[in-house]
Amino acid sequence: MFKHLKVIALFSAVALSAGSPVNVLAAPVKPVAATAVQDNDAKAAEKLTRKLEKIRTISAKFKQESVGSDGRIRTESGSMQIKRPGKFRWDTASPFEQEIVALDKKIWLVDRDLQQVIIQIQDQRMSNTPAQLLSGDVKEFLKDYQIGLYRDDKQERFTLTPAGSSDLFEKLDIIFRDGVLNSIELRDSLGGRRRVELSDVNVNGMISDSDFRVEIPKGYDVIDQTGNTEQ
Repeated sequence: MFKHLKVIALFSAVALSAGSPVNVLAAPVKPVAATAVQDNDAKAAEKLTRKLEKIRTISAKFKQESVGSDGRIRTESGSMQIKRPGKFRWDTASPFEQEIVALDKKIWLVDRDLQQVIIQIQDQRMSNTPAQLLSGDVKEFLKDYQIGLYRDDKQERFTLTPAGSSDLFEKLDIIFRDGVLNSIELRDSLGGRRRVELSDVNVNGMISDSDFRVEIPKGYDVIDQTGNTEQ
């Protein structure tokens, strides 16, 4: 029997059943403080669209903290790469090694501890995830959300609220600091929260398509849910 991965990366397209260890910390995740000025939805949406559409590629180191509805906290760190259209790589280095890669309309989930690979179709379930916002069609994504902008001299926080019901999240905050994407925060309908902080951010640098290829190590169990019988 295979032990499934739990994909909690903000950029992933799917969530699987629990399987990874949880680290309980003394302090909760601390969101960035809201600022004082708010634009109306139309102006905020237009500004966010311009900022995101300028990002053709982005690479960075990340630190992610997630708080479940039961108050338990998970921390992770690693690196990520995104390239429009439709390509992203999310490599977790700590506390476990895990890769999430999107390429050619498929998603590979590689768990080094479990020596397991899950392959899934990058289908309509991804259309309203933060991965699509950074790797796909920005305007198509944003049309389903009400958008507010809170800002000060150094920081701009765009708050996305689903116009209708959503089982993915209740609120998504995208924070730019000094004009550079700095962090993403998400709150789900069950009270869970996630925050990803980025560092060493490189926007529109050269990223090769080959960086998104997945080499499946010999001996790994492969669960191919795409219907492809060839490996």
